[in-house]
Amino acid sequence: RKCDQYWPADAQEEYGSFLVTVKSSRALAYYTQRTFTVRNTHAKKGSRKGRLNERTVTQYHYTQWPDMGVPEFALPLLSFVRKSSKARTDDMGPMVVHCSAGVGRTGTYVVLDSMLKQMRDESAEQYVFIHDALVEAILSGETEVPAAHLHRYVDELLIPGHAGKTRLDKQFKLVGQSGVKQCDYSTALQDCNRSKNRSCSVVPGESDMIICNSFAEVERSRVRLSTTAGETSDYINASYITTEEEEEEDEEEGAELCVVWPRKGQPISYEMFTVTHRGENHICLTNEDMLDDYVLEVKHYRPPGWPNPDSPISNTFELLNLVKEESSAKDGPAVVHDDVGGVTAGTFCSLLSLARQLEAEGSVDVFQVAKLTNLMRPGVFSNIYQFLYKAVLSLIRTQEDEQTLRSCDNNGTIVVGTASAAESLESL
Repeated sequence: RKCDQYWPADAQEEYGSFLVTVKSSRALAYYTQRTFTVRNTHAKKGSRKGRLNERTVTQYHYTQWPDMGVPEFALPLLSFVRKSSKARTDDMGPMVVHCSAGVGRTGTYVVLDSMLKQMRDESAEQYVFIHDALVEAILSGETEVPAAHLHRYVDELLIPGHAGKTRLDKQFKLVGQSGVKQCDYSTALQDCNRSKNRSCSVVPGESDMIICNSFAEVERSRVRLSTTAGETSDYINASYITTEEEEEEDEEEGAELCVVWPRKGQPISYEMFTVTHRGENHICLTNEDMLDDYVLEVKHYRPPGWPNPDSPISNTFELLNLVKEESSAKDGPAVVHDDVGGVTAGTFCSLLSLARQLEAEGSVDVFQVAKLTNLMRPGVFSNIYQFLYKAVLSLIRTQEDEQTLRSCDNNGTIVVGTASAAESLESL
C-alpha cells in the first residue's frame, strides 16, 4: 500500500487520534513548503503526556517528481535538497523522508543529501570520480565471470534484444568509448615526430581533460624517451599496457611499439644504440656512450600471421605460454609490437592478461581488460572483441578436457563432461 495524504488541504482534519492543523502553506515552482501541528486528541490534558502531545512539523513537498520516474531537471531538485536539509536545527527532532512507496524517490533524496554533505570534505576530482565510477557501473554492469559460468554468460550476450542488437554489441560499443573528453594528439603529429609513426591511425594521446572513469590513463600510458643532448622531443609511438602478475602481485608494463631487428652479421645502428643478432631468438642492444658499455640481451619472438585464423584457436595460446615462461624468469618489461602498435599487439596484451586472471582467480573479465587496453592505447580494438571471448572459451575448454582426462574412474573409463563450451564457441 502506498502512502495516503496525512495533512488537510485547508484548515484542519482529524486522522484517527491525531488532529492535524495547517498553519501555513507556500507553493513554489517545484515544491511546496507547509507548516502544521499534530496533536494527539486522546492524551489527557492535565498529564505530562498531554502537555507534550502537540508537535510542529515543517514539511518540504517536491511536486515535480513523477512516480516511477525522475525529475526533468536536476538543479531545482538540488536546491530543494539543500534547503530542506538546512531547515533542520539541533533543537528539532529527527528528519523523516518519504515518498509514496518509500523506495525510489526516498532513496534518491537520501543519497543526494549524504553526497552533498560528504562533498564538502572531498576534492572536486574525488567527487566527480565517484559519479563517473557509478555511471560506469550502471552502463557496464558486472562483467567478471567465473570460468564455470562463462559459457552461459556468452550465450546470454548473444541473445538479440528488441532492436536486434545483442548485449555483446552493446559491450563492444562501450569498449570503444575512450572516456576522454578532449584527447590531444599534437605531440604525435608534430613535424619532428611524424616520421616516427608508421600510421597516424594509432598514436598515443595525452590530455589534461580526462573524465575519471579513465582517470589519467591516456596521459600516464604514453611512453617517454630519455632525451640526449640536442634532442627536444621525448616522443615514441608507444603505450604502456598494464597486466596483472600473479606471483609478484606487481604490474608488468608492456609497450606497444615498432622496431626493426638485424640479420646475422649485419648489426644496425639506431641513434645511441647498436642492435646485433646473437642467435635464432636473441638480439643484443649496446650503447657505447654509457658507462661499462651497456649491453642488453633480448629474446625476440616473431610469429608471422598471429593469431592464425586457419589454425585451431587453442594454438593462439602457444605463443603466450612461451612468453609467460620466459618473462617469469626475468625482470623488466616485455615489449610487444606489430606493424603499427595496434590490433595484433593489443590482442596479445589482452589475452595475456586474461590468461593470468583465469589462472590466478578462476574468473575472467573480458570487458574490463579490453576497455582498459583501449584506454591506454586508443584505437587498438576494431573487430577482435568477439575473438577475445572465443579465445578464452577455447582456453577454458582445453583446461576442462585436461581435467576430464585426469578424472578417470577406477575402471579406466573417462568421465564425459558437458559440451557447453563447444556450443558457445559455435555460437560465436
